[in-house]
Amino acid sequence: MADAGGAQRGDPLSWARLDERLRPWLRGILASHRLPLAHSADDVISITFAHVYRDIWRFKVEPGSSFRTWVLSIMLNRIASLVKMENAQKRKAPGEVRIDADIDSEGGRAQVADPDAEPASMLARHAELAQDFLTAIADLDPETRAILELRVLNDMEFEAIAEVVGRDKPDTVRVIFKRAMDRVRGRMRGHT
Repeated sequence: MADAGGAQRGDPLSWARLDERLRPWLRGILASHRLPLAHSADDVISITFAHVYRDIWRFKVEPGSSFRTWVLSIMLNRIASLVKMENAQKRKAPGEVRIDADIDSEGGRAQVADPDAEPASMLARHAELAQDFLTAIADLDPETRAILELRVLNDMEFEAIAEVVGRDKPDTVRVIFKRAMDRVRGRMRGHT
């Protein structure tokens, strides 16, 4: 009770002692309560202490009054308010929809069955790029084409590629790869 009176007078040491004693106690109580999804126990305790700090002048230090009970009532009210706000957000009406939006859309954005799926334009771009790459390497000799595919598509090291294509020196494979890539890049200048 003395710390509550000291906190009311603005004594920082009293605030520190109250915080030190009440924070673990409140955390234990919160273990048995439903917390709003976006808030942790520490969030709720910090919000509670902000209200305690703001309203400490309302607490009456007198025989029979309990500072812990007063703080607990503030915390329970804060939890109830946060849960109400969370439920209101869930019930909130959808945002505005443009008048020219398609019937099956939200705000003019097309509905997608899988939001993580690649957009059709991206898939078309990849297909176009792959086709142009195959065209760019089509007239290369089989060994050079194999070196490009092993390095670019399989990310193999030059030493391993040399073994696969039957070359003795990885440096030879590296030179063939560099010359072939320069030629392919020249043919694919239309792609950025």
